[in-house]
Amino acid sequence: MRKRRLSFILAVVVVCTGMLSGCSMEKEAKKPDAVSDTKKNSEENAEGKDGKDSEVVIGCAFDYVSDFMANIADAVTEFDDDFDDCKVMISDANFDIPTQIAAVENFISQGADGIIIKPVDSSSCEPITKLCEEAGVPLVTVNGTITSDYYAYVGSDNYYAGQLQAEYAGEALNGEGNVAILIGDPGLEVSVARTDGNIDTLNEKYPNINVIDQQQADWMRDEAVAKVENWLQSDVGQGINAIICNNDEMAIGAAIVCEENGRGDIIICGIDAQADACRFIKEGKMDFTVFQNGHDQGYKACEIIYEKVKNGTESDKEVNIDFEPVDEKNVEEYM
Repeated sequence: MRKRRLSFILAVVVVCTGMLSGCSMEKEAKKPDAVSDTKKNSEENAEGKDGKDSEVVIGCAFDYVSDFMANIADAVTEFDDDFDDCKVMISDANFDIPTQIAAVENFISQGADGIIIKPVDSSSCEPITKLCEEAGVPLVTVNGTITSDYYAYVGSDNYYAGQLQAEYAGEALNGEGNVAILIGDPGLEVSVARTDGNIDTLNEKYPNINVIDQQQADWMRDEAVAKVENWLQSDVGQGINAIICNNDEMAIGAAIVCEENGRGDIIICGIDAQADACRFIKEGKMDFTVFQNGHDQGYKACEIIYEKVKNGTESDKEVNIDFEPVDEKNVEEYM
């Protein structure tokens, strides 16, 4: 699997001062099937970046460029590389709602033809929707839905990812035992859907498995370390047989603590198939993750705006990028 490192080239403008992190993380570099036709049309019809009338400007306002979001940021940078008549601008809100709104406003003032967001908060994007509607530009959300209106959403079925995790844990435990769940942010649709997928699947398919605790760890490795340390030092921890996490960063934190405390028997499941998680699975420190193709999400989001602005091509409201289960049997394919 080909990998490349995230590099914000000069053509990509970082418009906010939020801290960029995870920028050296490697990512899967596979493009959507439709990309080749879009690129061909661009090469045949565009005047190039010197012709302002033909240039498509896309503003990307991300919540926080974490290890996983670096894949999406890398993909939009790649789109900028691939299309001479497109310029991409990127901002990092560092999980701050006003900063994200200000970034969108700034992009529009700079002439953006379309906006891509990964929402800081799913229910706080009405001002962004209004800004885009007033400017007459399409709003595409990536890797997270919003409660206000938008032109298109590109992402993966997070409920299904939660189902895959629960099925793996259920089978690994032979249908009996206790599960604890680490939640990213209960205010975000992605966390709710993944956790619902966990709980519904365990209840329906594995009635003898109990969810004995759920804790918020904010997607972060160090937060997960603290939560799992508390679990293992309590009576609850003695009965935990599996820990299911909304993402890999939390799963890695859980795996580190379990190894340090001699609890390698605990099944640990994550989501994203990031490099460290795949390495942990190969080394036997983690058990399962779900590959979320951030590259294809980011690239497709740019393609949707480009096609609408350039050619008037309409997009489906919901565009799904499939999740893929990863365990010790196939982990090397994702490394």
